[in-house]
Amino acid sequence: MSNFDPNAILRGAQLTVVGALRALQNPGLFKYEHYRQAAIAVCAGIVIRLLIAAPIIGIKGILWFSSLFVNIESATWDDKLVGGLDFIANSVLQVPFFLMSLMRYITPTLDEMFMDSLQWVDQTYVQKHKSEDPTKLRAMYYQNLRMYSTH
Repeated sequence: MSNFDPNAILRGAQLTVVGALRALQNPGLFKYEHYRQAAIAVCAGIVIRLLIAAPIIGIKGILWFSSLFVNIESATWDDKLVGGLDFIANSVLQVPFFLMSLMRYITPTLDEMFMDSLQWVDQTYVQKHKSEDPTKLRAMYYQNLRMYSTH
């Protein structure tokens, strides 16, 4: 028997939307260095992509221009060259994704953002349950996780 339940998928989608909306209510979420780093990585990716694309477009232009004077219909080396250049441009050199992956090891901004989000969740939890007995509330996420080192 399958464990697939459409209601579970619907509930997961609902919790995802509610969690995202609540996280976006955090006023401290948008002050982080991560967005600046992401913009730098995207700009660097665009520049690198243009630097890679310029010689490829130049080689394709030279091949096209030379095909006006020389019959290269029977040759296969030009198709292999263009195919190899397209492979390098589209598959091998995905630098923006690589840069964003490396940002985690360079600066801890995502870790700081996560911990500050947990602190905000704890604060809103305590605020919403202030009329209840504090000894019966759940353990605070931020206080427990900040005891661990980030290395």
